[in-house]
Amino acid sequence: MGLDADVGIVPQSEAEVDEDDRALVLNIVGDELGALIGRQNETLSALEFVTRLMVNQQVHTRTNFVVDVNGYRAKRAESLRKLALRMADQVAESGRTVALEPMPPAERRIIHLALRDHAKVGTQSVGEGDRRKVTLVPKK
Repeated sequence: MGLDADVGIVPQSEAEVDEDDRALVLNIVGDELGALIGRQNETLSALEFVTRLMVNQQVHTRTNFVVDVNGYRAKRAESLRKLALRMADQVAESGRTVALEPMPPAERRIIHLALRDHAKVGTQSVGEGDRRKVTLVPKK
């Protein structure tokens, strides 16, 4: 792709995932690497998928790692957690259900995890395929 970048291996932070899903992060670092992320993470997710296939083929076992670019996934996860809490406050205050924009499964999971212990708001995924989104529902 003609990109100048380095790959570093770092442990995934506890804030990013459950203990059971902890993995290493292959963080690609460099300038102007937006092409590796793509629209709505599509290129980055595809890169991770292909990399996982290649590694699993070589080591003949399931490996657990995440491919990231300049810490993009960690920043996105943090912004999704903040969005979830902000919208949960709005739902709790108004008593009305709120649907978030459609997002990939990994991002929906971040929302669900951020609000799983919320006293006043529950979450559910609705829709199908690329139109699937998280809905925040007031608890009764």
